[in-house]
Amino acid sequence: MSGLDLAVLCGLGAAVAVGYRLGFRDHITTWVGTAAGLVFGLVVAWAATRGRTGWSAALVAAVGLFVPMLLGWLTGRAANRQPIYRQSESLDRIHGAIAGGLLASVVIWALVPVAAAAPGTMGERFSASATSDLVEWMPGPITPIADVAARVDEGSDTGEPDDPTGPVKPSTGPPDAVDVPKAPMMTDERRDEIRRSVVGVSGIACGRLVEGTGFVIEEHLVATNAHVVAGVEEVRIDTSDGGRMLGRVVGYDPAADIAMVWVTELEAPSLPLGPTPDRDFTGEVIGFALDGAAPVTPFRIAGEVTATGRDIYGEGEVRRQVLYVAAELDSGDSGAPLVSDEGVVGMVFAIAPGGEPLVFALTPEELGLPVMEDIRPVPTEECR
Repeated sequence: MSGLDLAVLCGLGAAVAVGYRLGFRDHITTWVGTAAGLVFGLVVAWAATRGRTGWSAALVAAVGLFVPMLLGWLTGRAANRQPIYRQSESLDRIHGAIAGGLLASVVIWALVPVAAAAPGTMGERFSASATSDLVEWMPGPITPIADVAARVDEGSDTGEPDDPTGPVKPSTGPPDAVDVPKAPMMTDERRDEIRRSVVGVSGIACGRLVEGTGFVIEEHLVATNAHVVAGVEEVRIDTSDGGRMLGRVVGYDPAADIAMVWVTELEAPSLPLGPTPDRDFTGEVIGFALDGAAPVTPFRIAGEVTATGRDIYGEGEVRRQVLYVAAELDSGDSGAPLVSDEGVVGMVFAIAPGGEPLVFALTPEELGLPVMEDIRPVPTEECR
């Protein structure tokens, strides 16, 4: 047991002791106010961390969570009047201890995934703690907590080449740059149709939440990047209509950075693979958003090269066909399809460092390589 585990146990014990001392009957509005503040705080933390990463997101999330809880506690305390019901003092204190313990447990369940995602030593210690292992064993964090943890973990699925794939080195030199298109390439009807087949892919690996995107390549089968599911034991699939289900990895290729996830409950049409696009070909990268309103991201192909690099663990030498794509993407878009009216013409696997609007994508031929033999689960090896 680590010092962090001991501190968590002491905090939980203190919450139970305070609850026992206060009781429940005479302070029911305080308990209700604090619980309501916690729920509202989760929403505030989720909204306030948008566009932030690392310690900035962690601090904003902490303030966004605790300030509403404090206000809820103060409001509930001020609203205390006459007891709502009567019961024996001993039973009242037991109920108060239970309320204190439950409230503290929910706070721990909400905060540990975020703390474990924090960069640096603190995040590593939380990830290695028994508390983190226990929380990982429990039902997964709800969407707001998962989103905040992903933002705090600035290294989680950023898609930068020096993280999942190593430097992309074209054997013939990189193609000349092209401009990012300014306007959407498809009709709203076609885009909405495609979004039904684009899903969110997430899971816990080494105590950290990792997130990415995937798309239905065959019935019940989702294609994504291998680095999105590396080390993940339980893969969660989210759909644009709010559905949530579990999948199992049935294909895993860390060299090509391709994984296949079988999702029995998934009812969505598959997206056909189109031809490898030529230079100046335009289309859209369709990302994932829980509300189905992912931003439209136009792209333009700069060229196709035979590139060398490393696998997702930074080992060996990998050769593959890579598309240089002019597009402005963010973390979480790894595994997103490049689409046009002709079908899927590539899959995002990395974003160029330095802030330039350059994305690396696998060609349809790379995606068409067999990475599975049946739908039996396969190991996802080590996390990154």
